[in-house]
Amino acid sequence: MAEYEIKYKILVPKSRNPQSGKVTYQNSGYVSSNIKVQASSPEEARKAATKSEAVSKAKAHAARNLDYDMPKPRVQITEVKRAGKKLSGRGGGGMMSPVKTPADSSRMSMPLKKKMNKGGMAKKGKK
Repeated sequence: MAEYEIKYKILVPKSRNPQSGKVTYQNSGYVSSNIKVQASSPEEARKAATKSEAVSKAKAHAARNLDYDMPKPRVQITEVKRAGKKLSGRGGGGMMSPVKTPADSSRMSMPLKKKMNKGGMAKKGKK
């Protein structure tokens, strides 16, 4: 059995179509924390999370503000990932790409400067 970390949202009914009876849902605004569950597969972790105490409390809290004739709040599982040990060390921070400068045009090798993910060259910040 592995440990899974699950993120969820509580959805509350927004409106109901009087002709068809179809209900539209919106985010309740409830800030949810991650739940850790022991399960054998991601599907089993999903089922265990919907039955957990934290989720049932959140649903009950959201249901208090609803009219009596509206349906109950729903739970939407947004992410299921395996909780494990994180890798030690620091992240990269950008791709390395060759950049030519006027001084390098005579040489064969090109220096590598960090190019940030969003574009543009990495600049040295003021301290």
